[in-house]
Amino acid sequence: MEKEIVDALNSQDLSPADTKALLTEALRAELARILAEQSSMGSLTDEDADKRIEELEAENNSVNRHAKLTHLGGL
Repeated sequence: MEKEIVDALNSQDLSPADTKALLTEALRAELARILAEQSSMGSLTDEDADKRIEELEAENNSVNRHAKLTHLGGL
């Protein structure tokens, strides 16, 4: 799904409303994935939680960097 969204955004044939709808759907799918992951994880030790936070922060930095490079930061 992510590839299709990126391809659609890169085609520049999307209206702002279509772009917002695609990004909203991507967000919903990601939030559902996160909730499912949290439900299956059970309780984390402090060490595991710290490691997961570091992983998420690195992923967030990567996504932000990509958004700036592709000029999607303003959407």
